[in-house]
Amino acid sequence: MAKKDGGFFLGALFGAAIAGASALLFAPKSGEELREDLNRELDDWLDRASEYTDRAVERGVDLYDAAAEATQDIKVNLKYNADQLKSRLDESTKEYGQNFQNFKDTAKDKFNQVSQDAQAGAELLKEEGQRVAGDLNAAKDIVLETAAEQFDKASDDVADAKDKAKEVVQDTKDAVEESLEK
Repeated sequence: MAKKDGGFFLGALFGAAIAGASALLFAPKSGEELREDLNRELDDWLDRASEYTDRAVERGVDLYDAAAEATQDIKVNLKYNADQLKSRLDESTKEYGQNFQNFKDTAKDKFNQVSQDAQAGAELLKEEGQRVAGDLNAAKDIVLETAAEQFDKASDDVADAKDKAKEVVQDTKDAVEESLEK
C-alpha cells in the first residue's frame, strides 16, 4: 500500500510540473515573464520535491526504526524460544537418560537373578541326577542279584528235572524190561 501512495504522489507531482510547464509555454507572455514564471514553477516543483524527499526520508527512518525494533523483538523472542526449547530438550534428555539407566539397572538385576536361579536349578538337577543314578545302580544290583538267584534256582530246577527225567526213564526202562520178562 505504501508503494502505491508514494507512486501516486510522485506521479501527481510530475504531472503538476508538466502541466505547469505546458501552461507557461503555451501562455501568451513575454520572455522575461515566461522565465520568471518558469523559475517560480521550478522553485515550487523543487520545494514540493524537497517536501516529498523529506517525507520519504522521514518515512524511511520510521520504517527503519520499526524494522530495527521488530528485529530486536524477533531476536528476543527467538532467544527466549531457543532457551525454552534447549531447557525442555535438556530436561527430556536427562529424563530419558535416567529412564534408560533405570531400565539398564533393572535388566541387569533380572539377568543376575535369572542366572542365579539357573545355577541353583542346575545344582538341583545335578543332585537329583546323582540320586537317580544311585537308585538305578541299586536297582541294577537288585535285578542282577535277583536274576542270579533266579538263574541258580532255575539251574537247580533244571538239574532236579533232569534227575527226575532220568529216574522216569530208568523206571520206564525197568517197567518195560519187567513186562518183557513176564
